[in-house]
Amino acid sequence: MKKPISRREPAGAPEGTAWFGGPVDRWKVALRVYGEELDPDRISAILRCEPSSAARKGARFPKKGRWIFEIESRNCDPSDDVDDGVKMLLARLPSEPGVWASLANSYSIDVFCGIFLKSRNRGFGISAEVSRSLSDRGLQIGFDLYCEAGPVNETRLKELAVARQRSKELRSIAPQSAQYPEASAADPTRF
Repeated sequence: MKKPISRREPAGAPEGTAWFGGPVDRWKVALRVYGEELDPDRISAILRCEPSSAARKGARFPKKGRWIFEIESRNCDPSDDVDDGVKMLLARLPSEPGVWASLANSYSIDVFCGIFLKSRNRGFGISAEVSRSLSDRGLQIGFDLYCEAGPVNETRLKELAVARQRSKELRSIAPQSAQYPEASAADPTRF
């Protein structure tokens, strides 16, 4: 049985307590299909699934046709994680390798995961089962991480800004080296 995960901070902590670790706060997984001549109805028929969004090339914004089917954590059980989301996504789609090979010959296809964090040091894993299912379909998986700015992140940003300024100051007073002629006080962004 799967161990339930909690995305809530423990009750009764002192005000201002910063929490680290635990599961990601929110996620979104999507199968994305793109192509110049993409017909969304054809993709729906091939994948036996209706998209969350779709458009032909030349519609309001698309430079290419697109067909996207997504699953979001807010529509799932609170204990479901990114791995569960990918499993749910793949369970709604055909598993036959020939279907995926045929699509890959005409379109760009991938699985995209948006990972949303309220705090740093959150984590997730992708199981061997999910990796195998993606591989069997020839699907690449990508991750974009989004961290909401909070007190911990603001502090770190200030620390980085101070360090960057100090580094510029040090480079501006450092003697020029024949070994590194590209480093100069005139362009402190180059090392």
